[in-house]
Amino acid sequence: MKALKNIAIIAIVTLTSIITVSCTHKKPISPKVETKTISVYFVKKVSPIKSELFPVNRNVSPGTDILNTAITQLLQGPSALEKKQGYYTEIPKKTVVLSIKETPQEDTINLSKDFESGGGSESMTKRIKQLENTALNNSDNKKVYLEISGKRAAYIGGEGVEITQPLSQSGK
Repeated sequence: MKALKNIAIIAIVTLTSIITVSCTHKKPISPKVETKTISVYFVKKVSPIKSELFPVNRNVSPGTDILNTAITQLLQGPSALEKKQGYYTEIPKKTVVLSIKETPQEDTINLSKDFESGGGSESMTKRIKQLENTALNNSDNKKVYLEISGKRAAYIGGEGVEITQPLSQSGK
């Protein structure tokens, strides 16, 4: 009987030790992955007759090609939540990135001909500003140039809205 009592005490002590260790054992803390924030510019009405550009922040993982990601996100347009908040884009949905060439001195963004389709001069001006602000805020202070279907753009659209090359953020 004494032996059975000793086995029961040992079992209780062992079980208590296991529970204590299990409850106090902490999982290793995984290293926190730092993300980078990029700004993508969309349009939002500020009055019934006036709209302005506003940056929308997006988080990207380390090692991401920042400029390419920013331009791709710009062309995808605002998220569903951003649309509910009143953001929209003047850039036609069919516009695609044909290429982005990055050198230590400059970046060249080559967009499809769709970029200059539809809309009047105000729409053209706003889409150029969306692209300029998004590109220049994500290009490490380099000169940025715009090409349409492989050719450096001087004007876009039927009304011939002028594009200053390299792009600049005058008149955000």
